[in-house]
Amino acid sequence: MAGQATMNPKSSTSLGEMLEGIGGLGSDVMTLASLQAKLAAEDLQEGSRRALPAVVASVGFAFTGFASTTLAFFGVAQWLSVERGMALWQGLLLVAGGGVLVTLLLAVLAWRGFRSSVATFRRSQEELERNIAWIGTVMMHSGRSGK
Repeated sequence: MAGQATMNPKSSTSLGEMLEGIGGLGSDVMTLASLQAKLAAEDLQEGSRRALPAVVASVGFAFTGFASTTLAFFGVAQWLSVERGMALWQGLLLVAGGGVLVTLLLAVLAWRGFRSSVATFRRSQEELERNIAWIGTVMMHSGRSGK
C-alpha cells in the first residue's frame, strides 16, 4: 500500500475556478481563431494583389497571342516550304515543334509568377502552428498549480 497513490476528495482547485479557467481558455481560443481568420484573409488579399499582373498577362496572352501566333507560325511554315524546298506539312511540323518549346517556356514563367503569389500564406501557416502549439501547452499545463 505504501507505493499506491491516494485520492484526495478535496481538490486544491474548486469547481468554480476550474470552470473559470476553461472559460478563459475557450475565450482565448476563439480570439486566436478570429485573429487567424483575419490574417488568412489579409494573406489572401495580398496574394491576390501579387497575382493580378500574372493574371492580366495570361489573359492578354490567351486572347491576342493565340490568333497572332497561329498566323505567324503558319507564315513561317509557308516561308520554310518555299525557301527551303520542303513540303508544307514538313514546315508546319517544324514550326509547331518550335511553338511547343516557346509555350513551355512561357508556362514556366507564368508558373513562377503564380507560385510567388501564394508564398504569402506561409505567414498564416506559421502563425497557426504557433497558436496550436500554445493551445497544446496550455492544455498540458491546465490543472497544475504553480504552487
